[in-house]
Amino acid sequence: MSLAHQMEFCLHFMTGRDLQRISGNSTSQVGHFRSNELKELDVYHQSDNLKIPTIEDALKLISASVRQVILDAKVGPPSYEKGLANDILSTVEKMQCKNCLIWAKSDSLVRDIIKLSSDIAVGYVVMVDPHTGARTNLLRMKGPKVAGVYHQLIDERMVKILHGREKKVYAWTVDDVDSMMRMLHMRADAIVTSNPTLLQWTMQDKRTQCLEEGFSLTR
Repeated sequence: MSLAHQMEFCLHFMTGRDLQRISGNSTSQVGHFRSNELKELDVYHQSDNLKIPTIEDALKLISASVRQVILDAKVGPPSYEKGLANDILSTVEKMQCKNCLIWAKSDSLVRDIIKLSSDIAVGYVVMVDPHTGARTNLLRMKGPKVAGVYHQLIDERMVKILHGREKKVYAWTVDDVDSMMRMLHMRADAIVTSNPTLLQWTMQDKRTQCLEEGFSLTR
């Protein structure tokens, strides 16, 4: 039993479920809303003390206090994707987010970001294709050094393959203790969660268990 590898955790700020709750529409998707439409929802729900943060709001709040920020770019209709890579990179540069990593389910958006900037860290998403039910290709992109993998797909063999290609494995979105423990055992490099407090407690319990069993913890 070991926690010798370095673990990161990442916090979701705005998910599709959040937007569905705020909008009252169970089919709402973040990538299908323009910024002015989100602002209208924001004003409508001010009485509930809810505020939908912009990327700038979120980066200003957290980028200086965490090891890494993942910008999960939500892509809607093709017309919305035009110029999106440039807009994201402009915001990251403006906010001087040196610890930002950008990923998206859209490979074309990831490629656009890579073409526009060689400095920003990027990742691609591995998931179950909603149309075919099959897992998307694990090694389909050479450039990105991070693969964001839906946590239920992760096993030891997958981690070994990705690490063998010098890619880090970021597990998403892990919100229950059993899944968190499994990702620790699988040696995922980072865990994306909506509940960082629970993950911190889980990791501390794991450290305590390792120490009680006589294992040393190295960084």
